[in-house]
Amino acid sequence: MIRHKVSYFLSIAVVLVLLFFFPKPILLAVLLLEIALPLLALVLLRMDIAAMTLSLQAPVTSNVNAPLALDITYKAKRPLFSVSAVEMTLEMQNLLFHTQEERWLRIGLSSRKSSHVEFTPDMCGEWFIRASGVQCLDVFGFCAAAVPCELFCRVKVMPEQNDITIMTDQASRAKPEVGSFRVYQKGNDTAEVFELREYQEGDELKAIHWKLTSKMDRLIVREYSDSTRYDTIVLYDIALKANGEDVDKTLLSTSIGAVESLSRALVRAGIPHMAAFVFQSRIISAPIAAEADAAEFLYTLLSYPLAENSGIACQFFLAGQIQQNYESMVYFTIHSFPKELALIPADVNLDAVVVTDKDGVPVVTQPARAKVLVEVPVTYLRKNRSFRIIL
Repeated sequence: MIRHKVSYFLSIAVVLVLLFFFPKPILLAVLLLEIALPLLALVLLRMDIAAMTLSLQAPVTSNVNAPLALDITYKAKRPLFSVSAVEMTLEMQNLLFHTQEERWLRIGLSSRKSSHVEFTPDMCGEWFIRASGVQCLDVFGFCAAAVPCELFCRVKVMPEQNDITIMTDQASRAKPEVGSFRVYQKGNDTAEVFELREYQEGDELKAIHWKLTSKMDRLIVREYSDSTRYDTIVLYDIALKANGEDVDKTLLSTSIGAVESLSRALVRAGIPHMAAFVFQSRIISAPIAAEADAAEFLYTLLSYPLAENSGIACQFFLAGQIQQNYESMVYFTIHSFPKELALIPADVNLDAVVVTDKDGVPVVTQPARAKVLVEVPVTYLRKNRSFRIIL
């Protein structure tokens, strides 16, 4: 492009010199034509932009640290006369970790209808990829024009999976039957509505009470009953900071990879449970009765931004915002155990797992009869990809 511009200005300079020494009408016509050339290129460029359509596509899911191919394609209603390239800035935002990175691109539009851009996400979570500042360049490199389009896509990047084995030791822990479930007192009908409330971010659209919404001028949703009551809750307390310190992103990503594995291992051990995490000021929970439920729960967790500080899930539990009374809890966190963990009532059989940034092998302690604390170094988890927990 720069070479074209240099050649253009040199040609104008040559014509001006010739016109100065040889004032001929033909030279004047050539000079006017050269001056009008950028304007003509801009007109043709805008016409080409109106006749073309750009799109950005990516796979629905991918894996962390695996190359991800982004396809940028264009379609034109007719042959393009002036467009030679497209420039844009790709903004890649990780919604889970609150991070964003940018990449500037220039894509030549030749006979190919698409271009592949490779991107390797180093963190799991839902990535929102958007193209901004999209503009087309003419063949001479004289001018550029903005392209009025919205180019974006979403990709769920799955973490590396771990292999966790759960072994129950109910006799020594004096636990009730782990994994048992009962029926709610309010009724067995799963379609029964327990209450109506205002819509909150993350609620399903099918839960909206449209007739009542139209009368009250605000979104109202139905709270349905769940006919199954689980005695065990797995509380995932993964946040960007622990005790006020930033948590390494590798530690976070590896820890999230253990979420599905832990719930899946509990199901294999015959422990159906309720899995939950905190998003802003509400609890997001789901019953896990099969291994497929664990995979779906992880898929849900990847869609929500992580909390700023760990310990908030414990605070919710202690404040009674988790309404159901559970007899057993498996608490999963990162970096270090929060001080709130010591306040969990003694009548709750507590097993707590923390993934730390230390080296070594997993360490198990039992500070109280109803509490078992397991520390798993992230280096061990990444190297061995498996560990065993005795509940």
